[in-house]
Parts: sequence; structure tokens; C-alpha cells
Amino acid sequence: MNAADLKTRTLERLGQDPAAPVFYTAMDALAALNLAQRIFAFLTLCLEVRRQFRLTPGNQWYALQKSFSDLILVLRCEWQNDATIGNDAIIGDPQFGGAGFNDQQVTTSTTTTPKLQPGTLAQFAAMDSGWYGRAGRPLRYHAIGFSLLVFDLQPDDQYTALITYARMPVALVKDSDEPEIPDSDHQCLIDFAVAWLRVREGGQELAADAPNLSLFLDAVKRRAAQVRARSLAQRYDHAPPEIEAPDLSRLLRKRPDLIPNRKENAWT
Repeated sequence: MNAADLKTRTLERLGQDPAAPVFYTAMDALAALNLAQRIFAFLTLCLEVRRQFRLTPGNQWYALQKSFSDLILVLRCEWQNDATIGNDAIIGDPQFGGAGFNDQQVTTSTTTTPKLQPGTLAQFAAMDSGWYGRAGRPLRYHAIGFSLLVFDLQPDDQYTALITYARMPVALVKDSDEPEIPDSDHQCLIDFAVAWLRVREGGQELAADAPNLSLFLDAVKRRAAQVRARSLAQRYDHAPPEIEAPDLSRLLRKRPDLIPNRKENAWT
């Protein structure tokens, strides 16, 4: 479905004439659909991209969002000149910093690995108390929050890394634009948009459409489970979190005080 189809179906489910809406506008529907797609991508990490990132000699800290404005979470960090040789992991013989079970430890001719291992600042300090400011080719990285990236060594040369990261979708603007999330999940964007816009009205309308949020979260859970399986197969350093979808309609029946008052929530 494209943006025009999504807006039309959203307005119809809100009881509006798509050709001449009264209480809601097409822009209201489009804004809610864009919000739904961003939340979906954030919770499922279903959109990813692999881009080059150049390290500056002498700089251990980088603000990734200055280079990648659509970044959500770093999934993998590796060097550009990766090789394909290595040693297969052995069952029951774990090695520190080596390959995991059923994995392959990829190395280069200089005995360094093209994939940087994830770590924390405490681990950097535990392995080398003078890690901060020590020059060399980084072996580990740590992503702090949604933007900051730090390496365990201060680059002594201009290295090029390949950053695989989960990203935000491109916003829907034109009627011909299509959501970037999988086609089978487009319907859940409408479910979210309808419930989100009903918050303006509150009362019985919100209570009646609250289950649509549960439908949206159910779709998020299904997609996140698939992405987690793929992340494990790809040996990514992060995966989508486990999500428990609440029964919102039952919650509103038990807690009617959570339903906004129509007059108090008549948003403009």
C-alpha cells in the first residue's frame, strides 16, 4: 500500500469521508502513520543499512548521528578489508575473544580480525588500564546511547570501518510513497494511527479503538521475533528486545479513570 491508500483506509475507519474529512484531516492521518512506522522500526530493528565510516587518527570518540542521521542502533562494526580465512569453533572448547559455537573466527594475514568485538568502558579498562589515549588499530568498540561510539585504542592511521546499523524509515510525504517496513506489516500502521488519533476524543471512542494498539503490538512482536532469529544467524551484536503486548481493552475496563475526559482532551 502507498501513502494514499493508508490515509484513505485510516480516515474510513475513523468514520470520515476521505474526500472531505471533517474532524480529522489527511495530514493528521499521515502524521500518525509516519509515527507508527517510526515506532515499528524502533521496536523491531527491521530496517538496517551498511555504510562506510572513516576513523580519524588520534580520535577515539565519534558522534555517529552527525554522519548517519537515521541511526537507531549499531548492530555490527568491522573493517573494510575483511578476509574469509579463519578457524572453525570447537564444541566444548571456548576461547576468550575467539569464535563462538558454530561460528567462524575471521582473521587477516596480519593476525587481526576485521570484525571488532563489542565491549564496555569497564572491560576496556580491565584489559588495559591505559587504554584511553593508547595508539593502535582498534580491536573493540562500544556504542553509548543512540549516537556515541568509542574504540578501545586511539587510531594510529586513517582506517575505514563498515558500520551495520538499524535505521529509521524515510517519512511518507507524497501519495505515491510506500512504507519501508515489510508489506505484510502495512496494515498495523493503520491500526496504530486509528488508536492514536482517537486519543483526541477520549471516552467511548478511545475505549472502542484501544484494541487496535494491541493489534499493532502483536505485529511488532511477530516481526521482532523474526529479526531476532536473523540477528542471531548474522552474529550481530544487538537484537530487538522482547516485547509483551498488553490487553489494552481489558485494562481500560478495569481502570476507567485512564480514559481521558472528552472535554479535557479536546486537542486542537
